[in-house]
Amino acid sequence: AQQLCDMLETDYYHPRLSPDVIGVEICAAFKNFFAIAVGWAAGHLEKMAATENRAFNHNAAAIIFDQAIRELMVLVRAHGGTEHSVWGMPGAGDLYVTAQAGRNSRLGNNLGRGLTYRQTKDGPMKGDTIEGAELGVTVAATLRAMMTAGTLDRKALPLTAALLDALTNDTALDIPWAAFHRSA
Repeated sequence: AQQLCDMLETDYYHPRLSPDVIGVEICAAFKNFFAIAVGWAAGHLEKMAATENRAFNHNAAAIIFDQAIRELMVLVRAHGGTEHSVWGMPGAGDLYVTAQAGRNSRLGNNLGRGLTYRQTKDGPMKGDTIEGAELGVTVAATLRAMMTAGTLDRKALPLTAALLDALTNDTALDIPWAAFHRSA
């Protein structure tokens, strides 16, 4: 396997082996989901009045990013994955890249500007496949059932719950700031 990684390596691409299949897979799927929330911050920022010094306030995106990593940790642990995947390239690294651009962050940007998921899918992103949203809609019932059963700690997943509500109920994404950083 290491020989395959060596063969695929370039000056800018460095594949790495991981024994944590579960953690890597959960990170790969849910980074798209959480990138929607990070993208929300950019759209919300567009609606705000310009500051006197014309500085951009990226604190909201940073806090959402941190909460996304905390919640990704909860999801990975609950399914038997390891912290290494969440804090490494499969989790934090890939979420960072995904949140910078792409369909998931564009959806979030539209939500941050006040559109709902359906308005975005029927309008500016008509015909686009948005993996994070499709994942959220697909697993919403399962995640909610796990929270109800106590398999997942609902208090540790406020961003997840808010995203699921926005995607499945076609409501505004209401970021639950006061619930952030309570546990993980």
